[in-house]
Amino acid sequence: MWAVELKQDGRMIGRVGCWYPDGWMGLEIGWTINREFWRRGYASEAANASLEYAFTELQAEEIISLIRPANMASRRVAEKIGEQLVGQTQIMGEEALIYRLRRDEWKAIKDS
Repeated sequence: MWAVELKQDGRMIGRVGCWYPDGWMGLEIGWTINREFWRRGYASEAANASLEYAFTELQAEEIISLIRPANMASRRVAEKIGEQLVGQTQIMGEEALIYRLRRDEWKAIKDS
């Protein structure tokens, strides 16, 4: 994952990026932004950069984001970057929604 820093002062406000922990169900794009910086587009902007990296540099065929059902802010980010809800799973004993975006879907969004 990458640090998300404010341009004006270099302060770290979160982290966003690709990760694929051992045993994970797929390449994931995740984001965490400090609450005081929510609703400013930082997560979406950085997640879009992560998508670009995943699909062009890593040559991923699809990415996922695993999100707790009650985390409406993260669900909105997932939908804003083009991911679609495709199922549910358990992660470390907790319910998670599976959002997914395939490379061909991403290209169609990008080209439109």
